[in-house]
Amino acid sequence: MKKLYPLKFTPILKEKIWGNENWLLSDMDDAVSVVENGFLADNDLSDILETYLGDLVGDEVFEYFNLQFPLIVKIINAREPLSVQVHPDDETAMERYYSYGKDEYLLVTEAKKDARIYMGFKRDVTATEFYEACHNGTAAELLNCITPRKGDVYPVKAGTVHAVGSGVTAIEVSQPSVITFRLFDWGRENDPGKCRDIHLEEALDIIDFKAKSDSKEEIDKFCIRQIPLTKTLLISPETYKSMIVFVGVDGESEIRYKDELYTLSQMEAILIPASLDELSIAPKENKSTVLQVTMPHFDLEEDSYIKDKLN
Repeated sequence: MKKLYPLKFTPILKEKIWGNENWLLSDMDDAVSVVENGFLADNDLSDILETYLGDLVGDEVFEYFNLQFPLIVKIINAREPLSVQVHPDDETAMERYYSYGKDEYLLVTEAKKDARIYMGFKRDVTATEFYEACHNGTAAELLNCITPRKGDVYPVKAGTVHAVGSGVTAIEVSQPSVITFRLFDWGRENDPGKCRDIHLEEALDIIDFKAKSDSKEEIDKFCIRQIPLTKTLLISPETYKSMIVFVGVDGESEIRYKDELYTLSQMEAILIPASLDELSIAPKENKSTVLQVTMPHFDLEEDSYIKDKLN
């Protein structure tokens, strides 16, 4: 079997009523990434994972996730605000939908002056109070309203009510789940041309109604790190025992593996398989910034309930 190499994928563009999503890396049923470089070109991520197993994602990661690729990486371009929404945690998602839950990170790459992000509640609220606010159009008044800046990172834990406002472009890294409950849609739910399903009743019991402080919560489902590049860095997947995903944030970067050179452009992703030897990454010119995503070490015994149910 031929050896793996850094893999680039063809983005999957999805138009939305609020803007668009550009899926960079995913093996979800309606968005399976296809390789665009090397001898694996035209093969999709699911087939490659089935063939290479732990060599692709890491032995420990494969033992936990099996044939499910453990991440989704996409770009959100919001011309209008996204719905006020919430995602379930692993246990709830498994029990109701036989799926992983959805923790996610948002890395802001562009924000207009009047852009906003809504994240959690300003104060403790009741389910009844929030329910009524969603129905009378005042839900956003209960939420923390944040003015985002380029480079800001926002962890979004399952159960946190949130919304990305207009004028924001962000990289979203999430668990492999598409379960989203829309709670309030800025009046679009009353527009026949833009009306979408609302899941308020279905979601009330998974919402965290406690006030959310300014301190940023940690997410243990994956590890992200912004790396400003001004010189060549040596990277080894063995250090992480995991595949590495690099996403271009600013400028262009170059990854050298063996005798091959791979260019990573802005808003583009590249997957470094776990079985690769040491490689280097450097700015193509004076500087660049990349987002590095790796998987944590899993306690397979502690997490066996979810793992066994989903596999």
